[in-house]
Amino acid sequence: MATLARIVTGRRSKWLVLLVWVALLIPLGGLGQQLSDVTDNRTESFLPPNAESTAALRVQEERFAGGETVSGLVVYRRAGGLQPADLDRIKADARRAADKLPLVGDPTDPVVAPGRDVAYVAVALPDDNEQLPQWGKDLRTAVSSGTQDGLSVYVTGSLGFNADFEEVFGDIDVKVLGVTVVLVLVLLGLIYRSPLIALIPLVVVGIAYSIAQGFVYLYAKSGGTVSDNGATILVVLMFGVGTDYCLLLVSRYREELHRYEDKHEAMARALQRAGPAILASGMTVALTMLVLLLADVGSTHSLGPVSALGVTVAFIAGLTLLPALLTIAGRKGFWPRRAVVAYQPDGGDVVEREGIWRRVGQTVLQRPGPALAVTVDSARKALAATAMKREALIAHPFYIAGALIQGSMPNAIHTVRSSKYNPSKCTIPQECDSRNNFALWAE
Repeated sequence: MATLARIVTGRRSKWLVLLVWVALLIPLGGLGQQLSDVTDNRTESFLPPNAESTAALRVQEERFAGGETVSGLVVYRRAGGLQPADLDRIKADARRAADKLPLVGDPTDPVVAPGRDVAYVAVALPDDNEQLPQWGKDLRTAVSSGTQDGLSVYVTGSLGFNADFEEVFGDIDVKVLGVTVVLVLVLLGLIYRSPLIALIPLVVVGIAYSIAQGFVYLYAKSGGTVSDNGATILVVLMFGVGTDYCLLLVSRYREELHRYEDKHEAMARALQRAGPAILASGMTVALTMLVLLLADVGSTHSLGPVSALGVTVAFIAGLTLLPALLTIAGRKGFWPRRAVVAYQPDGGDVVEREGIWRRVGQTVLQRPGPALAVTVDSARKALAATAMKREALIAHPFYIAGALIQGSMPNAIHTVRSSKYNPSKCTIPQECDSRNNFALWAE
């Protein structure tokens, strides 16, 4: 660690460290911007490789050249019963949908509920994850979804769900990144009350995140599976661990500036003291993330390499780029509170304050047994509270309640007969929405 400290805090070498990171950022940052082009969100990528459903998907791909299709349902409802003009409109909407969308086959004939107040038409399209959200929007435009003259028209099924999902979560990465940056900036500002010192950790983590995205892109191009979930989690994970490492080193640097007049010597000493902890923590977290490779579920399995790459880049940046930038900033970086890092030639003893966390730490040191017991009991209760039963995973309302996002089908279907379209087993929980009285009819 002493050799590394001399390199990243040297009078000339600190600038070389900064140039190396910039040189990595230019190509890898560009590749990272293309990460969304190589993510794999197919159903098969989320399933265990040896699962029965995975085998079924492979059989479909091998024996059905046309590939899978996805469904869209256009639901019509009029309180008091559908009128003949409504049935004419349903047929006209079906023709418009066939003209504007690349349907697989023709739309089904209208299926009318026994009470004749609800009807639906089903359409099928190729299973293309990139196009489904737009096709869902196009279908809504084609049938003029909404309520007009007492007739309510809803688009649901896979098309409606994907359209709503895209509208709500389409820019989730940008939102998560923005909220995370603002939150971290506010917290660092409150802690240090120095604009530059609050910004430096964000710059370090931001550069590390862009470079990590590039490495994840290369991993995906080499044959690894990366999902949108992994790319989203990467943002929060890197800003969390990266900021934590920055806080530790900045705290040590501030202490050493009291003891050493030369900022280079102060940072070298701070890195020698805090560096081993950052290295040990980063390696532990990265290796722990790789344990996810043992998971059978594809969505969990793919998180391992992505998270490990992100954490590795974060702690390397914390050991190299962060010390270089803090050394460049020196005491001026703590403006307007430069007094907190003023050199104290009398030895630089730091005044200790009796705060709440010091008292907590002293209590733990004095009574480690009870402290461990409380921690274990709290962990046990937390695990018990978050444990999920197998039945809950199978019958999750998010999947079986229909596309409820943005009201794709709120209270639309009261009674629907089954038809030859897309036969499947359906599970509908009674407690999902007491206002909906679903009835299933079998022909």
